[in-house]
Amino acid sequence: MNIENNSYIKHTLRKRCFYRKSGRDDTIVLEMPKEGYIKCKEEDGDNEEWFEKRWGKKNGSLYVKHTLHKRCFYRKSGRDDTIVLEMPQEGYIKCKEEDGDNEEWFEERWKKNSLHNDDNKKPWLKWEL
Repeated sequence: MNIENNSYIKHTLRKRCFYRKSGRDDTIVLEMPKEGYIKCKEEDGDNEEWFEKRWGKKNGSLYVKHTLHKRCFYRKSGRDDTIVLEMPQEGYIKCKEEDGDNEEWFEERWKKNSLHNDDNKKPWLKWEL
């Protein structure tokens, strides 16, 4: 039996962390396991999305990240009244690239909620870099 497959790894991203056994999302916990962990892994760059999805699921998030041409917003499924640009504290459960037939859907919500409106009082929309 490989000890690494049966031990916890601490995954961190910008001062947040969870513990997980290698390859087993069903073992994710937010508190350090009593048996500790064998290594710590900072999830940055290409692994940020991997971390955020697991963080969101563990924290009960209902948000989906919608993206189009490097712009994004977060929205609870079926609820336009929940659109925010800053990532919700509880994270998100999946990322959806809105291309093809969904571009118009994305643009309608983007225009309706963007800072370019006369209302200019929605600081939660910005460009994703």
